[in-house]
Amino acid sequence: MTNAMEIEQRDRVLIVRLKGRLDANAVEEIRDQLKAIDVPQVVMNFSEVSFIDSSGLGLVVLTFRRIREKGGNMTLCGLCPKVRTIFELTRLHRVFDIYDSEELAVAAAESELNA
Repeated sequence: MTNAMEIEQRDRVLIVRLKGRLDANAVEEIRDQLKAIDVPQVVMNFSEVSFIDSSGLGLVVLTFRRIREKGGNMTLCGLCPKVRTIFELTRLHRVFDIYDSEELAVAAAESELNA
């Protein structure tokens, strides 16, 4: 774990809680940990993210692709209005399932596992 990220395993769902600014410095700090994720369902919680730039978006997309290539899925939750706007401007809100709360995202991930 780092200052920019906290990870919690909840049953068969991995919760990644990102914190602060998701910029080039944070990406450098958390890239290897995200690269090592090898579980079928990931919830990425942005509720403590105040800013995201292109390097942060790139890391989120790359992590999503890796998980999908392994047959898994990644959902997002807790995007503040500023971060949500970035996802909308880049059209990434069409790529990801985005939930308002971690509880809703985890429930959706668990439901997908049980389908």
